[in-house]
Amino acid sequence: MKPLSVTRFLFVFLTIFSFIAPVCAAEEKSASYTLTKVRLLPKAGTESALLGGKILGSQEGATTAMEVLAEVMVIPEQGRWLEIVVAPTKPYRYIKFAAASDTAVCVAEIEFYSETGKLTGEFFGTAVAQGKSDVSFEKAVDGDPATWFEFQDANGYVGLILEGHAQAPRPDFSPSGGAYVEPQEIVIGTWNSDVVIRYTIDGSIPDENSPIFEKPIHVMQNTTLAARAFLTDRADSDVVLASYRIGHDTVNLPEVFTYHIGNSLTDTVNGVLQEIADSAGKNLSFVRKTIPGAGIQLNYESGWGGFTNREDWMNDFRRVFKEKKVDHLFLQPFPNPPGIASDAEYGGKFIQLCRENNPDVQPWLYAQWPAQRWYGDAHCQGAGWMTPPWFPPNREPADWEEAMANKMLYYHEVLDRWNELPGQKSLKIVPGGPGLVLLKRAIEAGDIPGLDSFFPVIFADDVHLSRQGRYFVSLVHYGCIFRESPEGKVTHANSGLTSEQACIFQQIAWKTVLAEPLSGVAGEEPETEANMKTTQNRRGKWCKIPV
Repeated sequence: MKPLSVTRFLFVFLTIFSFIAPVCAAEEKSASYTLTKVRLLPKAGTESALLGGKILGSQEGATTAMEVLAEVMVIPEQGRWLEIVVAPTKPYRYIKFAAASDTAVCVAEIEFYSETGKLTGEFFGTAVAQGKSDVSFEKAVDGDPATWFEFQDANGYVGLILEGHAQAPRPDFSPSGGAYVEPQEIVIGTWNSDVVIRYTIDGSIPDENSPIFEKPIHVMQNTTLAARAFLTDRADSDVVLASYRIGHDTVNLPEVFTYHIGNSLTDTVNGVLQEIADSAGKNLSFVRKTIPGAGIQLNYESGWGGFTNREDWMNDFRRVFKEKKVDHLFLQPFPNPPGIASDAEYGGKFIQLCRENNPDVQPWLYAQWPAQRWYGDAHCQGAGWMTPPWFPPNREPADWEEAMANKMLYYHEVLDRWNELPGQKSLKIVPGGPGLVLLKRAIEAGDIPGLDSFFPVIFADDVHLSRQGRYFVSLVHYGCIFRESPEGKVTHANSGLTSEQACIFQQIAWKTVLAEPLSGVAGEEPETEANMKTTQNRRGKWCKIPV
């Protein structure tokens, strides 16, 4: 037999491929990614703790914009799987089971299904206490019913990020957003020709009624474009923003590199702070290292564990500190063991490592907020198990605002210890939680047209924030980093707010930064004293907290 010539080989190969490719494409296209069923196997003896748990779905992230898809209404028999039927609606990129009670929930196994079979992708879940790796979320997806994932509070969850082809591909902008001397012709596209791309330029979120991209968009002045891709039987793509700054004064700005360490509440600003900084013409490089549910110690000891942005190696904080000039380092204490001593020690380790490469780095303590319906965490009420034991003067906060005031006392304790470390710059506070207090009062006073209720608008669940809440806290970060008001400078695209509402959010965010003496900006303008009081923490230091 004669060997095939190259030409003939290619002809045979392409002929065979022409039959195979449509079949493969048809199989991929026929796959369903719409959740229809969840199977749960609890650890024996803990079946009742599943009651009230919820199945949630989101297009945006593991903790943001979650929609309730189903609820656990029955207690399974011991040793039996519980099947939860989900009414099919549309594909969600992020799906999870979240606990509803504050009792121990122990999930031995969990599986997610569509009508065409078991869904696959990357699993995620909340962190467990140090030394408890034997009950981490991986145990709920290891195929071994004898192991289990154990979480103790209402914020615990385990879920699945569907594989990339379950979602419409993200739109790309060409040229990419940035600063340009001359006006630009912007093209939006993806690799998939079946995708429909819709866009907005007015700050609204692209939906099925937004204009379809069909020809280049002529950008002659500072503009932020928002785009989203839609594909039949797939989850919608993420909303992608691109900001264009036009003119000679917008180019060659120095880079500001920020590194954010924490958990899902640090992720509040992920994907938002970068966008609003870009829209203001800032050359910001945002990177975060986060582990859901983790405190500072677990983040330090985790090595490469958690989520990051950009290149994967940026999750290795030691390498980041050595290879990048970190201008701003953000650390988020979290109310899990062992408390002040741990936060002080491991936060100090982060700070000192960062200062080795850049002595001029500005470290920040990121002040979070209480859960909206439960004020029993160790920062709100104190705890004897903390090292050392810590209790605020008001050990039974009556409401969310009092709980927030207690958290600020805890943060000042930690900050005092960090400021005892040698370094060129003292630490500052990003007043995320105090800012939400001021925003709450403004909404409840009727000062923001169209918003009449704080928690349903600002919170996505008991502790994580909605689009609107994430936008606001990102504005507070912006004011701290760039030492200027965001009002009139930043986009409100993808915030879910009208332009009028966004303007008031920007004003309140700047008021927040000015009202916090340890933001480092309070002296820039007359300080806002309204609804604040001066008090002493346990170490005798004076600080201001919301009242």
